[in-house]
Amino acid sequence: MGGDVIEQMKLTIQEEKVVRRMKQFELETVTPREVAEWTGLEKKTARKLLKGLVDKEVLAASDRLERVRKYTLEKDLSKFIL
Repeated sequence: MGGDVIEQMKLTIQEEKVVRRMKQFELETVTPREVAEWTGLEKKTARKLLKGLVDKEVLAASDRLERVRKYTLEKDLSKFIL
């Protein structure tokens, strides 16, 4: 019952990969460049993916004044099995 948090949040495969990687390696922040390396996406596409995670309230933009360069986990996902 309850299911996986990723299923409940309706994340794409790529979004799931980012969240799992951040949890697995206990990363506090992530950049579009890192996501591009992990997923094989172009940096611009990785940036869009991260924006999607911000829109889903999974990540938060670390620097809101200028161009966002880093993202942090927004929700406490530690209670869920990822």
